[in-house]
Amino acid sequence: MTTLDDITRNQRKRYNRWREAQNKEKKVPEWMQPSVEPRKETGRRYVNVKLGDTRVVVKYYIDSRPFDMGLKKNWINLIFNGNRNHGLDESLYTTTRFIAALVVFWVPFIDIPLCFKNRLRNKDEVEKFSNSEMLLHKYNTYSSVVNDKFMEEMDAKIKKGEYTIPKYLEPKDSDNTL
Repeated sequence: MTTLDDITRNQRKRYNRWREAQNKEKKVPEWMQPSVEPRKETGRRYVNVKLGDTRVVVKYYIDSRPFDMGLKKNWINLIFNGNRNHGLDESLYTTTRFIAALVVFWVPFIDIPLCFKNRLRNKDEVEKFSNSEMLLHKYNTYSSVVNDKFMEEMDAKIKKGEYTIPKYLEPKDSDNTL
């Protein structure tokens, strides 16, 4: 199973291997070298967090695994939620659904009726939403939720003062105004 955290960690491993190969005196043969430089991945990330009536930027590393919800939730999201981790209602993360997700994974073609059953929407049901409700629904559907442990880590960093103010909130210099 691959989560967003796994993808970024693997990109960092690949970039570090490539960087080490560039620094060695004895380089690998040219035919073994990658044709293009891999994506630069240092593992640093930044998150913009609300703090009172302002916002702050907190640095973290991908080893914090912010999108990892645990094996059970990750597997249910992979099979029944389009591999999105935007978080379903807690009542949907049951052991029965976990076992069903394993069955769907191992039994070929059993997922075809399940996929179509859950994706078809009634036209009247979709049209009853206003534009703002539809926009909010899309935002909630496609926004990734981070796990509780990661949020606790961010709160601890904020309490320690390990954050910066975003550039767009810093006061402008009167000398540099246009």
